[in-house]
Amino acid sequence: HSASGKHLSEGERSMLAMFKESAERLKTQETGVLVPFHMFYDAMENFLDHSHKGVIIRAYDNSCINPERKDGGVFAINVLKTLFLIKYVTEIEANTDNITSLMIDRLDTDRLELKGRVEEALKVLTRQMLVQKNGGIYVFLTDEEQEINREIERQEVDSGTVLQKAAELIFEDIFPDRKYRHPAFNGRYAFAYNQAVDDQPYKAVQSHDIGLRVLTSRYDGGLDDSALRIKSGQDREVVLANDGAFWGELQTYLKIEKYLQQGAAARTVKYEDIKDAKRKEMRTRSENAKLYLTGALKEAAIYVNGDIARISVKEVAGRFNEALGRLVQTVYHKLPYIDTPMDDAGLRELMRTGGGRLALGTDGPVANIHALEDVLDFISRNSRVHMKTSMKSVKDRFMRAPYGFVDDDIHWLVACLFKRGVLTFTVNGAGVTPLNSSQEEIIGFITKKAFAEKLLMEERTRVPEGDKKAVREVMKELFHAGGAPEDEDAQMQEFQRHGRRLLSEFEGLEQGYQSCPYPGRKTLERGRQLLREVEALQQPLEFFQTIARRRDDFLDLAEDYEPLDAFFRGEQREIFRRAVDMLNIYEDS
Repeated sequence: HSASGKHLSEGERSMLAMFKESAERLKTQETGVLVPFHMFYDAMENFLDHSHKGVIIRAYDNSCINPERKDGGVFAINVLKTLFLIKYVTEIEANTDNITSLMIDRLDTDRLELKGRVEEALKVLTRQMLVQKNGGIYVFLTDEEQEINREIERQEVDSGTVLQKAAELIFEDIFPDRKYRHPAFNGRYAFAYNQAVDDQPYKAVQSHDIGLRVLTSRYDGGLDDSALRIKSGQDREVVLANDGAFWGELQTYLKIEKYLQQGAAARTVKYEDIKDAKRKEMRTRSENAKLYLTGALKEAAIYVNGDIARISVKEVAGRFNEALGRLVQTVYHKLPYIDTPMDDAGLRELMRTGGGRLALGTDGPVANIHALEDVLDFISRNSRVHMKTSMKSVKDRFMRAPYGFVDDDIHWLVACLFKRGVLTFTVNGAGVTPLNSSQEEIIGFITKKAFAEKLLMEERTRVPEGDKKAVREVMKELFHAGGAPEDEDAQMQEFQRHGRRLLSEFEGLEQGYQSCPYPGRKTLERGRQLLREVEALQQPLEFFQTIARRRDDFLDLAEDYEPLDAFFRGEQREIFRRAVDMLNIYEDS
């Protein structure tokens, strides 16, 4: 590698020379002495590139490393030499254990005591920036690498950037699930949750009913048990992570990233090589940060809705999902109101048949009865203050806590209430009934997003029995129709069908008045006016109220039209016409 100068021989001959020189230095020592790895450095020092050996030379002049100003035998410098010798040896990982093994100089060395000395020496060398720690690995730094590391260390990275990167690691790599999927009904219900680290939201727009907030060791809002219980009551879920080792790795990663983006190292001779090494170091730092953070989250205390959660699962995703599951059960406590999930096919079956046992107000078990009651109560309260309720308003209410229903649930609930006659629909100011809209049109009004704000609902006011009786009486006297259906919509439809038939008769008779002044023309005009008024009505309540209010007018029409109808159907019409013709002849003569 590039650490050697021009005059260092290659191959076995050079290796033998270093072994020989090192052995000669120990020939007078007693039995049991070993050659520590750093001793090979002395045998090759004169052949090394200055950017490498200069680091060792200056270390002897560093009072923090060599406070006694020794010319040799400085333990920390011997560790530094060892790190240099294995810098380019990919087969040896420069961790504390391996460095300790390479530093053993006697068969009876106390390894634990030696490891402690190695760790202290590594701390000193790292603080003096002669060695860099990457996770659990230590790297010898050349002069150029030290210069670049000092420049990297001077980079400013604000706390918001660090928190954002921490959030990205947590919510993109460690726990990337955007929603918690409730196990009921094969995962039909999925709940999005707010994501935050300390006081910084991960995403800009967060307005969900539940949230997951990870509090780090740097959070300054209080980390005692009572504060965390209060915090979890506000944010629904809090995870306290003991993440000390993670921060150093993450900050170094961000500093390297910022330094490389500036291109400040372009002036160095070996910039491209060092830049590549720093990119690799960035990946290592990121992996280490993720590893340390994952470990912290595995052991983190989790508070859910004011209480600490006892979770036996160790894997992070499993812990978070179990905690979110408990949170969903608490926050969306009315989700079980949906006991029979419905889809588009169920909606169409309901509209086609009326829903059978699934409909509100029938005998026997009723599907989703509590959900139907709550939706009806919500719309009814608006109706009582003379407000109509849009489909969007219903969804905004029942897709949030404490319900958490999905679109299919709400479509079916609204359709069921409409089908059973307890709701009325209005679209663009016009009433919607089975009389003026097809099944497909009504389903479209309920399910299509384009009608979410256009479809308005009100609780249907029940028609008084007296009004129903008036309609049946008018139908019997005017149309001679008995056995009117009890259902209000059907009764209205039946009345209007008879009314259109009678109106058609009136208009046919009107044509005869063009050629002959038959009696009863004012009766027909009054009848046409009454029937047209009723024909235009679309809301059942308004229809029944109108008939009841005009009951006497309709009964008078029935009484007046009965002899007129007999006149036109019998021989009197022809007799009257001939008499008029004869009268005209007489007057003309």
